[in-house]
Amino acid sequence: TSFMRRAALKFSQELDKISFRDPSCKVLTNAFARYALSAEEIKKALRMQMDHPILWEDSMRKLLTDGIDLFIEVGPGKVLKGLFRRIDGRALVLGMENPEDLERIEDYGS
Repeated sequence: TSFMRRAALKFSQELDKISFRDPSCKVLTNAFARYALSAEEIKKALRMQMDHPILWEDSMRKLLTDGIDLFIEVGPGKVLKGLFRRIDGRALVLGMENPEDLERIEDYGS
């Protein structure tokens, strides 16, 4: 929409004021469903996702293909868990809504 285009332009101008460094770990972008290898790629992806459709499902499939099968949903609700069930029922999605959940997640990693 034109409203989002204006917001994206403003966001892009603000991004230009920020100095990014190349990533020291893998950063998967929702805008392109691929890993960003440079600071400029990250900025480009951030700009794109403001007023273009994101590739969330493709991004999650990429993570699954790369062997990532544990995901943590932060915040109330189970929306992402439901979406993952439709993508691949084998993925484990742990919810974190309160401090007790953090302990459960920490215990899972032990």
